[in-house]
Amino acid sequence: MNEPAHTEDQQIDHRPLLKASRKAQKQWFRHDARYRARLIKQALDALLDQAEDLAVSVVQETGKPMGEALSSDVLGLADLATYWTREGPAMLLPRTSKVDRLKMPGKSIKVYRRPHGVVLVISPWNYPLALPMRVIIPALLAGNSVVWKPSEITPEVARKVAAVFDRFLPGLLTVVHGDGATGAALIDAGPDMVHFTGSTRTGDLVAHACVRMGIPCELEMGGKDAAIVMPTADLRRAAHGIAWGILHNAGQDCASIERVLVHKSIADTFVPELAWQMERVSKQVPSSTTTRQLRTIMRQVGEALHMGAVPITGGLVVDDSLAPTLLAHVPGSASILREETFGPVAVVQVFEDEDDLVELVNDTDFGLGVSVWTGRTRETATLTRQLQVGMVWVNNHAFTGALPDVPWVGTRGSGHGVTNGPEAMQRLTRPMVVTVDTSKELEPWWYPYDRSLRSLMEAVLDNHRRPSPGTLWRMVSALGRRRTVQADR
Repeated sequence: MNEPAHTEDQQIDHRPLLKASRKAQKQWFRHDARYRARLIKQALDALLDQAEDLAVSVVQETGKPMGEALSSDVLGLADLATYWTREGPAMLLPRTSKVDRLKMPGKSIKVYRRPHGVVLVISPWNYPLALPMRVIIPALLAGNSVVWKPSEITPEVARKVAAVFDRFLPGLLTVVHGDGATGAALIDAGPDMVHFTGSTRTGDLVAHACVRMGIPCELEMGGKDAAIVMPTADLRRAAHGIAWGILHNAGQDCASIERVLVHKSIADTFVPELAWQMERVSKQVPSSTTTRQLRTIMRQVGEALHMGAVPITGGLVVDDSLAPTLLAHVPGSASILREETFGPVAVVQVFEDEDDLVELVNDTDFGLGVSVWTGRTRETATLTRQLQVGMVWVNNHAFTGALPDVPWVGTRGSGHGVTNGPEAMQRLTRPMVVTVDTSKELEPWWYPYDRSLRSLMEAVLDNHRRPSPGTLWRMVSALGRRRTVQADR
């Protein structure tokens, strides 16, 4: 298991660092988006040339298998590079607003996307490369600079990324190593935006700090995802997919399946199949990355067993690792149903009908994702409208995190942050409205405030309520009288 690396002195004043980053950002934004895209692509190509070396660092720091490190952390860089450098510049083009030429003659309005400035990215240890890069790449493309505080558990991956980026984009990606106190100090130094990915508890602290500082923030926090197994599901495929959703990365994933909701008519058939699939791959599941996380998992499992839960499989610690565990008959008040577990553990719950199902799914403070396993995809239409989550997958789970065009988003206690897709670019920029007026006339709503203004406003309102040639003519006539009054003043 990995433990926190040596961290930098949390008493450091980070304001000079942010000042330097802000200076680099201003120069960077002077280049157009396509130029920025070319340089970012060069940096990412150079990073991909080190794919195997990066994967080795991920394995050493997190303990995940090499295949998982490559598939979940490293190879997604290629898709990110292609998507953002090809599609991203068009997202930054200005939008021309539609203006009523009769009511607003001579006016033209454009809405531009402007960078925030310095974006502080605080990222976790479970995917030390994939998660931060989903934010860093579009943030840089938008014209921001980035200060990145990676987890103190996985510093080496960040060092390698920073070394490559510094060759192509000097001064635009600054890595600051440290623990939570370092993150707090960086927020206090006054970045222009904060993007946080991590636990709900820490996310709440980040949110309060950003509110106090008046800094916009994006929060991507924990989850308590459910997998729903309907009577019509392909039970063998569902068991395979749900076992992966529970055990992938040792369950250390915000979208890990932690609740399995099974219709009562198939529970006796499906639950043993799922348990068998979990047992079959148990030796391929790595240990929890940190001792602290294992203690959290064991506390929840131990409490549930003490409260009467029944282990269908697992529940034992072997070689400082918890065997893949599936629990049944867990009381609703148990912490394992109320808190994020972040381990190779899931709880089985049986439902009778759709009302019962919806109540079970939404009975959590979290709201990230839900998968529905069914042979009748049409039956999910009314169900999904009732689920308080950001994402629903039908007959699969969580794979869209690897698709750069598809937003990754939650709600409620899972946070309101967005990565991937045009929706993410909207968050990493701010709108600036530029209005040009070529009219020579005085505006009718300017002074004086008299009877002619009131008559015009009444005519406009009447035309809006009952549009016709007659009401339009009265509105135009009132405007003419108003112009005459203003000209005489």
